[in-house]
Amino acid sequence: MIRHYVFDIGNVILKFSFGITSAKLATDAALPEGEIMTALQPLQLDVECGRLSTADFARAGMERIGYRGTPEAFIGAFQDIFTLNEPIADLVAALSAADKPLYLLSNTSEMHVSWFTRRYRVFDHFHQAIYSHEAGCLKPDAAIFDHTVEKLGIDPAAAVYIDDLPANVEAAAARGFRALVYDHRDHADFRGRFEALTGFSG
Repeated sequence: MIRHYVFDIGNVILKFSFGITSAKLATDAALPEGEIMTALQPLQLDVECGRLSTADFARAGMERIGYRGTPEAFIGAFQDIFTLNEPIADLVAALSAADKPLYLLSNTSEMHVSWFTRRYRVFDHFHQAIYSHEAGCLKPDAAIFDHTVEKLGIDPAAAVYIDDLPANVEAAAARGFRALVYDHRDHADFRGRFEALTGFSG
């Protein structure tokens, strides 16, 4: 029986595109738009696992791509990249109305969390959140799933975990979660699999 509902954020609750980031940064950067995110990827991993603060990420990132704008503009280019995935937001609201325990498990950073939790009320429905920058590890590492079980005090066999990346779903399943892949381009397919697993059709 499913008692706990654990959601990823990126391309599940919120759709996003780092193409927006690179387009914004390119107007004031030495690197061309197509090279910006590749150059910043190692720093992005560091900020998502908590090895870099937002301020240090901005400072190092600006230097790496030759960015001539302000740190605030650099950080803003990473923040304003999300759109709400309405079908999942509706499901979350229905689960919340039915008093189902809801949790978040996401590879993300403080600069993103501070942005989307203020902007999108869907996050008010969640009881607790496991963020990679606080946990100090990233999906699909087994450590973050073990941390989630311990921190939330849940039985993974009684928890459904939803993520858009098959590698993360496989890692969750290996740690005992009932895990489902989500593709926002085919919500109906997901909803059928979700209802079959959980018995929830609200």
